[in-house]
Amino acid sequence: MTMFADDMAFYCRENSPTNLQSKLNADLAAITSWLHNNKLTLNVTKSKFMVNGGRDKLSQFNDIALVANNDQLEKVTKFKYLGVIINQHLTWHDHIEQLQRKLAKKLVFLAKATQSSSGVTALSLVYTVQLSVDTLQYGVKQCAEVENYKTSAECIIAYTNIEQESGYECQHQPPLENWPQLGQVRKENLGLVYYEVGLKILKDVCFTVDSHEKIGIVGRTGAGKSSLLSALFHMPQSTYYYY
Repeated sequence: MTMFADDMAFYCRENSPTNLQSKLNADLAAITSWLHNNKLTLNVTKSKFMVNGGRDKLSQFNDIALVANNDQLEKVTKFKYLGVIINQHLTWHDHIEQLQRKLAKKLVFLAKATQSSSGVTALSLVYTVQLSVDTLQYGVKQCAEVENYKTSAECIIAYTNIEQESGYECQHQPPLENWPQLGQVRKENLGLVYYEVGLKILKDVCFTVDSHEKIGIVGRTGAGKSSLLSALFHMPQSTYYYY
């Protein structure tokens, strides 16, 4: 959901028309309930909804109906949001056509101004170009922001579908109940991989650190110093742990 002043837009991604309608109606019910509890209302007459997608798939979403405050929202194929006309195919055609109409009106004024002095004609030409360029730049900026918002939503959805990483508990050989008896760290045949089918970063590492003993780990870049410390703290899932 995004808000700009008193304008609000929320997005939902779904492949099934039934699931899309159910989710959006549930969101609308939650929003109208929150507005009612805070003594606010949703202007249903100005609220629109639009389904975006490819031409072949949009035909499956023709029967979607959204309701807010017991009133059905109007379904549109294009909508002006923050100065940019967005259509259901997410193309620039409608916005460019609007700019062409604006430019045509200004050119008509410019044609009439040519009958006046050259100074008025030059001034009119400068204003016409400036207004057209400013409008186009604003449209490009807003379209880029809308695309960024949708990309952010897609990233969040993608992150929710990532397989959960394993926990920090070792299931191969858990510590004894009376562990630790001594301040000693001993590792035998320690191996480490950062992902399931990855290369072994550490392989058959053996060492012992006695109580009150201080050691230093020295090596060139990429030798595995940080990986060894990460394995000691179980940050990635090590292949072997021995206590």
